[in-house]
This record gives sequence, C-alpha cells and structure tokens, in this order.
Amino acid sequence: MIDFTQLLDSRVDKAERPKPLPVGTYLLRITALPQQVSSRDKGTPGMTYIYKVIEAGGDVDQDQLAEIDLTKKQIKDTFWITEDAMFRFREFLEKLGLNVEERSFTECLPETPNREIKAYITQTASSKAGDDTRYNNIEKYLSVEE
Repeated sequence: MIDFTQLLDSRVDKAERPKPLPVGTYLLRITALPQQVSSRDKGTPGMTYIYKVIEAGGDVDQDQLAEIDLTKKQIKDTFWITEDAMFRFREFLEKLGLNVEERSFTECLPETPNREIKAYITQTASSKAGDDTRYNNIEKYLSVEE
C-alpha cells in the first residue's frame, strides 16, 4: 500500500517518470474486479482491469528489464462494452480459463480477480506534440499455458 504522507514528504527533484516495460510477453495477475469507466469522447461504457506484473517472458530484453522493478509495475486494459466488442471480452474470459458455456458475462466477472494470464505488451508513443513519453499497451492475451 502506498503511504500518501511518505510520498508527499519525498523530494520533488527526485520524482521521475516511470520507465515503460520493455516489449514482450509477461505473466500478469488480475488485482480486483474491473472498474467501470466511460470513454471521454462518446461516453462508451467499459471495464478496466488492473494487472500486477508477475514475471517477464524469455522474449523480453533483459538489459532493459534490469532497470525496472517488476514488483512495482502494474498495467491496465479496458474492454469496451458494445455489441461489436463483446467478442473480445469473451476471448479474454476464455484465455483466463473460465467456463463460458451457457453463462452470462455477469456470471463470469466475479471469477476474474486473482486469475493469471499472459499478455504481449508493446510500447506506444504519446500523441501529444512535443511529448516523447512512451506508454505500454496490451497487444494480445495468451492463456497461461501458451
């Protein structure tokens, strides 16, 4: 748990932007039920999962990884809840190893926390002019066995 007072007592000049994860496959653990969100532009409903990074796969650059404390890393991904996007959420639940046959999404959701899944994580450059920040994105999910 983050100590709010300790963070505010830390030196301003020592605060640095976190480095993004190097590109590659990671084992992730879902930390809790998804947060309900809405897109900024159209108000599309969605669910955002937060993952704790458990370990890096063999395809991750070890030199870049040495600069990052994986125990402090989290990554988020949002599933948009629209008729055309529900297949993506179904595929995700299947990759988690959930039995989805003849079940609703509502029935499956409570089984997602603490489940593990692999994800191929990429980096994307900021779209803001003059900002060279790179962000992580989940390109695809893989079952733990893959």
